[in-house]
Amino acid sequence: MIWIHPPQLNKSGFDVTPWKKEKKEEKKEEVPIPETTEPSSGPGFLKPMIFITLLAIILQVAHSFISAPIEVGVPLPPGTWRSKCGLMAYLPTECSNSFLEVSNDGTVTLYDENKEVDMMMVGRDCKTEDCLEGLLMNEDKTVQINGRPVKVALRYDVKESLSPWPFKEPPTMKVRSFNRFSFL
Repeated sequence: MIWIHPPQLNKSGFDVTPWKKEKKEEKKEEVPIPETTEPSSGPGFLKPMIFITLLAIILQVAHSFISAPIEVGVPLPPGTWRSKCGLMAYLPTECSNSFLEVSNDGTVTLYDENKEVDMMMVGRDCKTEDCLEGLLMNEDKTVQINGRPVKVALRYDVKESLSPWPFKEPPTMKVRSFNRFSFL
């Protein structure tokens, strides 16, 4: 059997038009466009919003705790610190930060914005079980460190009072100035 190509058949007198492939008209298919939803209405939007809201609440509570001044009857245990600017100290703000640290050795130290000692109060070491560890401001505005009343606070610059920060109300104690180099 011999196969003859259609153009050759056309030359031989046969009608090959039904054999030719007709060019099909290109039909544009309509692609359905999905309906767009508002960004605030999908479950993909809800989870990040819940996370951001919870994070904001946690940061606000942490900031409030860290920057709160010392109140009457609220003890600060050893290892606790407070910051005047709170979490805002980590942002480029105009807040002049100072922070208070309650040490395990019976001292409470206030540092200025340059992290230099600004004030120091000395208590005692807690060696008994009934000793209330940390800093406590009593109803009569006296301050105790590890159960021992603090009579004098040593302060580098006596121009400022010890209130409104780090204490909510001014404590009843003497404040004496000191030379920073005397601690070196």
